[in-house]
Amino acid sequence: MFISKQKEQLNILPTANSGENIFVSIGNISKEKEAYNMIALSNWKQVPFINNELVGNVSVNPGERKIFKFKLPFVKENSNFQVIAFPTPYKISKDNFDSTLVYGSIRTMIKP
Repeated sequence: MFISKQKEQLNILPTANSGENIFVSIGNISKEKEAYNMIALSNWKQVPFINNELVGNVSVNPGERKIFKFKLPFVKENSNFQVIAFPTPYKISKDNFDSTLVYGSIRTMIKP
């Protein structure tokens, strides 16, 4: 799980401007196809993600990385931004450790 300004170059994005386009990447290093539910948070409030939906449903094949173009929300004051992914949604089990994990991007500060 990573957010960056470039599609292929993964550089940490400590700050970005309100309304700026960024890229959200999620990969899969396992040997099986992985499903994720992804959400975006701006100032700790959920904002629309993929196709203007609040929850993005994503499947990633082994060794694959999916990249999504995302327009940061417009803010009036500095706001934290983070994307969070929940693996194997709706299949949580004490026998499946991965189902209890949560992946988050590094937080980015959105400036007005």
